[in-house]
Amino acid sequence: MRKDTAGTVRRRHKKSTAGCRECKARKVKCDEARPVCGPCAKRFVNPRECAYLSPHNKPATAIPSQTPSNADENPPIGPASHNETRVLELRLFYHYATSTCGLLPVVHDLRVKEMWAVDVPQMAFEFEYLLNAVFGIAALHLLTLNPTDSSMKYAAHAYLDKAVQAYRDAVLCLDEMTAKPLFVTTVLIQLQARLLFCTFPYQQEEAYKLPLHYLSMVQGARAVYFAASTWFQGTNVMAYVNAEPVIGDQDWIAYRQSTEGNQTRFTPLLDGLEVGNTTSQIREIYGETLSYIDSIHSAILLKEPHHYIHRRLVVVAAKFSHVFLDMLRHKDPRAMAILAHYFALMKFVDSVWWLKGIAEVEVHGINSLMPSEWHWAMKWPLQIVEKVSR
Repeated sequence: MRKDTAGTVRRRHKKSTAGCRECKARKVKCDEARPVCGPCAKRFVNPRECAYLSPHNKPATAIPSQTPSNADENPPIGPASHNETRVLELRLFYHYATSTCGLLPVVHDLRVKEMWAVDVPQMAFEFEYLLNAVFGIAALHLLTLNPTDSSMKYAAHAYLDKAVQAYRDAVLCLDEMTAKPLFVTTVLIQLQARLLFCTFPYQQEEAYKLPLHYLSMVQGARAVYFAASTWFQGTNVMAYVNAEPVIGDQDWIAYRQSTEGNQTRFTPLLDGLEVGNTTSQIREIYGETLSYIDSIHSAILLKEPHHYIHRRLVVVAAKFSHVFLDMLRHKDPRAMAILAHYFALMKFVDSVWWLKGIAEVEVHGINSLMPSEWHWAMKWPLQIVEKVSR
């Protein structure tokens, strides 16, 4: 250590003299961690053992990916070298362009189909967060086709993580240029988060957690839309937003008024609200949320096309209030029961790959959190996921 002119003690900088070959080639500081240094762990998906120039080091050999001890850590996933990374990403982009893009939401609308197949790849070349979201959704689609492919599971988690990190920074600078890629990225991230963490968690032994992360993303997509909608006019993105059935606030109000006082499948979930310290605001939020879910159930009974039901499911999740989400964070039994009924409805229309298996995982997961005195409220959701599965 030495003192500067102000008399303060300055710690001597330790220079890395035995860094790995990759860090030396890139002229970045290497922390010389073994088997993978910090910079390489951050730069590559599924990094293998770093190669060091020191003769005292063991030869670099390939090692398999390790499951992180902490579920919140970024999984060290993907290929080991630049060439392998490029091959993987070419494979993922090709799969998106030839298969996945034609199997995403609202593709029955020709303009939306063009958005997924043409607009998204073009924008992805310019905006890295969207490119990573494309890689992630393609990896996830391949994973659903072959659930035992651990490399695709690792890649799906890694590219989703990259997309989310870059998206969080980019959304702070929302403008006319970034409005469309940010909105589309939000939609892709939602699809991935809902299915990936539900049916393909990174660590299988993880205990069930309410999907608050996904529901918050849905709220975020809604916020992005309202902030950027003026820039969507006349574009294929607006065709996605306005796809049938168009469901506005007036439709919800009309539905509630038409069913007010009627006994429905979901009415018992409101029993007992008159007693205790429940405020009128809380009673209104319970009733409003249930009316959204009841409208989906009514559409299913009326045999609306499945892509209409898919649309309703997405719109309803965006309508959940922040107060309702706070109830879920506090594991309010009534709110959890309402959410279980929402996910049970997915079982009627889960023939599409991006909904497959979600209803079962969420309903059984919520049931595992439910106090014994509320098990009666889980009867119908559990029956639905078991009955429709047969």
